[in-house]
Amino acid sequence: MIDLHSHIFPGIDDGSKSWGMTLQMLTEAVREGTTAIAWTPHLLSGENGEYFQTIEQRFSEGLDRIKEWNLPITIYRGGEIYLMPDLSAFAKHPCGTYGGKGKYFLVEFPMYDYHPNYAEVIRRNIELGFGVVIAHPERYIKIQDSESEYRRLKNTGAKLQVNAGSIRGDFGATTQKTAKMLVKKGLADLVASDGHNDDSRPLGLASSYEQVMKWTNRERSEALFVEAPSAVLGIS
Repeated sequence: MIDLHSHIFPGIDDGSKSWGMTLQMLTEAVREGTTAIAWTPHLLSGENGEYFQTIEQRFSEGLDRIKEWNLPITIYRGGEIYLMPDLSAFAKHPCGTYGGKGKYFLVEFPMYDYHPNYAEVIRRNIELGFGVVIAHPERYIKIQDSESEYRRLKNTGAKLQVNAGSIRGDFGATTQKTAKMLVKKGLADLVASDGHNDDSRPLGLASSYEQVMKWTNRERSEALFVEAPSAVLGIS
């Protein structure tokens, strides 16, 4: 399985609190069958060069640690961008897009203040030639009962990324119901952990993979957990 949304390295955002926690998170991910993870720290501006430099230093240190720990997992660059009208400034930074390729952005919306014009913002960026993955759409409170709005987002050309924790029910029954709808109706494009720690928000994907199989079938699970993430990263 491939995990395209995580906060595994410490000292940058609200993710891992220490290298010890990072080790616990990654060890569990490997045990559950995850072979690759994108580290996606929160990004609020494409112009903060000092912050991006710190991220690159932490990424390099993280790779060294994983090598020391002898963990069989590959880590890719990425970033979780707070939505803004023009995402192009992030394309010049290695962590601004998946794998530093300048192609796919991971974008999140305000959790409690969804606005219909967000779909048009996404559409404009896609028309500029970028790919956009929308983080955890099932958690946006104002549209959880609106299948039509999810279809509108999907019709922009964006990919919808559902959180594994939402599938498990970690964020409540309403969010789980919404995640199930997105999966069963073919609106979800991929599932990722959005892992923040080794307890309440882990990296694990295995139980969610099994749940998606119960809701649909193995082919659908493979598409969401392996094939679509591989395509976004541009790996085979």
